[in-house]
Amino acid sequence: MIERFADWLVYDIFCLDASTALGEAINFFFYDTINVIYQALISYRIPFLLRLFLFCFLLCNSFIFNYSNVFARKPIELV
Repeated sequence: MIERFADWLVYDIFCLDASTALGEAINFFFYDTINVIYQALISYRIPFLLRLFLFCFLLCNSFIFNYSNVFARKPIELV
């Protein structure tokens, strides 16, 4: 997907020849730049989403267990 976009951008839009060193270098530059940015965004979002899921799970879990223990407690006996 990224490679096809870089090929389209360099060879069709900029009208560079694929057999020249300049065309291959600019194609590699665009492909690699887009790929690195894409990988950085993915590597940033996945841990964030996992932490968010874990936080929500632990929050719900603590809410459920804290309130379930409230109803299971013995009433206070006054002497």
